[in-house]
Amino acid sequence: MKCYKCNEKAVVLIRRKKYACKEHFNQWVRGRVESVIRKFKVKGKIAVAISGGKDSATCLKLLSTFKDLQIFPFHINLGIKNYSRNCLKAVRKICSELKLEPHIIDLKKEYGITIDKLKGKKCSDCGTIKRYLSNKFAFENKLDWVATGHNLTDELVFIFNNLLSGQVSQLLRIGPVLPSMKGKKLVGRVKPLYFLMERETEKFAILNEIPFYKGKCPYSKEAPTTSLKKIAEILEKYYPDKVKNLVNSFLKIKEKLPEEKFKTKFCKKCSYPSLSKICKFCKIIQASG
Repeated sequence: MKCYKCNEKAVVLIRRKKYACKEHFNQWVRGRVESVIRKFKVKGKIAVAISGGKDSATCLKLLSTFKDLQIFPFHINLGIKNYSRNCLKAVRKICSELKLEPHIIDLKKEYGITIDKLKGKKCSDCGTIKRYLSNKFAFENKLDWVATGHNLTDELVFIFNNLLSGQVSQLLRIGPVLPSMKGKKLVGRVKPLYFLMERETEKFAILNEIPFYKGKCPYSKEAPTTSLKKIAEILEKYYPDKVKNLVNSFLKIKEKLPEEKFKTKFCKKCSYPSLSKICKFCKIIQASG
């Protein structure tokens, strides 16, 4: 097969019946990231959450090519035996190659807990911890955005999960960006890989020899989204164009949903926004103390 843009031998299939050489595949991938950065006017200082996996490593690599952005990679060490150690190694390696110094947020050192020793832990606790700490890091360092490695496949899983659990209002959180709300101490969030499917980010990482850890979190088997991820991967494999159309359809539905109206509250323990007197993060720390 020949590349769709030149006569060089293709090394990767981009979507259905569209093949590309490495050079033009890289251009295609970067173009999708640039469409997010430029369309939504993402600029300034960017906190890049890097877990050590393929998606966040790809996200960091691509964002580092935008010379008008200031990149601040950070990693949250969750204290999961073996897994966290290997993730941290991958983080240090990719950052070293890009000549960036990662900020390490160590859950055990700073809060005295680890995911392994979390009492009555649920998969959602990990998400709560990561969202809280990433926002806190960005806010306290006066950064403009938090960038994550979420891709189109992740977005589809998020949509499926919330529809099946009846949480339709959560669709207000979908989309490439969520704007800052400085009065609520919330830093804007951006998903640079939003228009890329998971297999495309993986191919980019492998072709460009980006260091990442291939292991899976030992607790991911318990996650309710694991089976939904398999459904999304089947759709991605056999109906790649439909995945994008499906997510776009929900983005249109989002525009019709009424904004949630609730009085802004701030946690009595940490002073960050909360729906109750004590935020979920502080409740997790308190329960494990």
